[in-house]
Amino acid sequence: MGLVPPATGRVQPGGADIVEPDVQTTISVTDRVYVLDYGKVVLRGTTLEPDARDDIKKLHMGG
Repeated sequence: MGLVPPATGRVQPGGADIVEPDVQTTISVTDRVYVLDYGKVVLRGTTLEPDARDDIKKLHMGG
């Protein structure tokens, strides 16, 4: 098991940026997500969308 850096965040008017490697934790506290893969946005949408995408589940959610 590797080391996971702690989550970081930045509050902005009307929202916050959260950088968290644990997708499940992020989904539990947000209503929209942006999933990055090597700096490229691979998913932009609601918190329900990552679970509906097999490619995202496999790469980022251990599924």
